[in-house]
Amino acid sequence: MELSQNDNYHADSAAKCLIRWSSAAIQDRSFVHGENRDMKYVKFLFVVISVASLSGCTADMVSSPNSGSAYAPVNESSRSGLVKYLNDGAEYVRKQRREDAYKKMHDACNGQYKIDAEGANAEGGSVIHSGPSSFWMQSNYWYIQFSCV
Repeated sequence: MELSQNDNYHADSAAKCLIRWSSAAIQDRSFVHGENRDMKYVKFLFVVISVASLSGCTADMVSSPNSGSAYAPVNESSRSGLVKYLNDGAEYVRKQRREDAYKKMHDACNGQYKIDAEGANAEGGSVIHSGPSSFWMQSNYWYIQFSCV
């Protein structure tokens, strides 16, 4: 089952929220009461890590250099493509997203491609509620413009 761009955004936002909340919980483990406090804490961390690992380490093809349409113009192959991925989170997750971006560019070009430009752009985000206060968490994306060779 393929997730839409919107689903990936919400999964990443949810994972960020859980990771921030678990970081606060690590600093103050008083949220768990009772005799089995450490066991409940371990179970909680397991759930947080499981959800975060399922949050999708994928890139999104914003525009493909080849639509595959029979009605496309003859110069379509000379147009560049654009792919983006969420550039937040752990380094190994960002590396997996970049690797997925490479795969999407390779697949879009049926092989060889070149990167024309790349850079960061902040877009979207989510409001995180923490007790009586709230804060805004910005989503930072990395864009890669590429051309087929």
